[in-house]
Amino acid sequence: MKRLDKICMYLFNYQADALIIGQSGIVLQKDGKERSLSNKAKETNELNAILKEAIGLTVTDITQEIQYHPQGRPPITINLRGETNRLELEIKPVPASSQIPPEKSPIINQLFDSALSTGASDLHLTTNQKPILRIDGELKPLDDFDDINITLMEDLINTITPLRFKDVFRKNKDCDFAFSYENKCRFRINLFTDKTGPAAVMRIIPNKIKTPDELNIPESVKKLINSPKGLILFTGTKGSGKSTLVASLIEHINNSSSKHIITLEDPIEYIITSRKSIVNQREIGEHSISFKQALKSTLREDPDIIYISELNDPEHILAALELAENGCLVLATFMSASSYMTIERIIELFPEEKKDIIRIMIAENLLGVVTKILLKSTSNQKISAYEVLVINKAISNLLKEKKSYQIPSAMQAASENGMILLNDFLLDLIKKKEISNEEALAKSIDVKSLRSSLVKMGYLTQ
Repeated sequence: MKRLDKICMYLFNYQADALIIGQSGIVLQKDGKERSLSNKAKETNELNAILKEAIGLTVTDITQEIQYHPQGRPPITINLRGETNRLELEIKPVPASSQIPPEKSPIINQLFDSALSTGASDLHLTTNQKPILRIDGELKPLDDFDDINITLMEDLINTITPLRFKDVFRKNKDCDFAFSYENKCRFRINLFTDKTGPAAVMRIIPNKIKTPDELNIPESVKKLINSPKGLILFTGTKGSGKSTLVASLIEHINNSSSKHIITLEDPIEYIITSRKSIVNQREIGEHSISFKQALKSTLREDPDIIYISELNDPEHILAALELAENGCLVLATFMSASSYMTIERIIELFPEEKKDIIRIMIAENLLGVVTKILLKSTSNQKISAYEVLVINKAISNLLKEKKSYQIPSAMQAASENGMILLNDFLLDLIKKKEISNEEALAKSIDVKSLRSSLVKMGYLTQ
């Protein structure tokens, strides 16, 4: 992370009015009061180095207020003040009223605003096609825009892509990163190339993190995250809201407990500001060269809770289990449609000679698996449904004995311990008239059982 970006973290973490950097060190201004954050003087040559690294300018190049967009933060303004032998940089957040009006903004801003105003989840850009939004699961073209020719597409991509990822995209023909759009939201962006040229898919990440109550998160999940150590897996298919779920739980911990939370993400999605807890968010590639290196150094960073954004290979899974064994609470996401199927899928990733030891490690360190799906409600809103597997002694023994096929029955028998089968959650939503029978059947992983239950309850005819 650039030094200027690190300095800007103080501005936003303390919600300050301004930062002054110069002979007096770093001074924070808030509500008419000043607070010294560092007494170490910043001479002109050091100010030059900070600016040169971030924006390619020196103090002599700053003749008027300029704007800069620090990584993962809203834009700031930089002013130069003071005398020649006592220069200072004044850094302030860009007020919303000073931002470019939509009618004068570049086309990428117009596209972003269209996505936000329609409640879209994704923005799709493909060379020689109109921009397309995904709204409530359906793709809808933006007819007010012309087809995007290759020159415009390259300009759009160049506008939003950090320098490091421009090189990655040029070399690999695809890449992933996150982009902060003013103070409105963030986008998780995937750039790729197809037969017509460059293309992009941009997932909207709201600035506001929803609370557990807003996401209808079961009480048993809230209890799980209060555990001192162990591994909790959050699963679902693409676009099911796994990252949103974990961000909500981390923010809940952050607001209520004094913990040290380290997140390892690729890229950082939701920005979480330290409150009662210390939250260190690390982006792979930007703040550590690899997941392997980041995981290796994590135990030396005195963590209470570690979040790994995606477990997708045996090495990372083994590292997560070892961290859990060593006394950390580890939260991780995994692509899977069912809580109890997840465990066997993970074990199958390992070579035959390692499966038995991994099975035992999972049985002894896994606290639970939370599966999330998104459905369309009867009021045409998105609504969440969950399946929760809590690892108790009976489940642990089933895993060790290679009897995972018996887990659904054990979950049903232990519902008072916070176990929830997805079909039971769906039935509850149907009873509350929050989703239709058809929507529940379309999203169930055990359609036959759900249909039978609906018939018995009188919601469906035979």
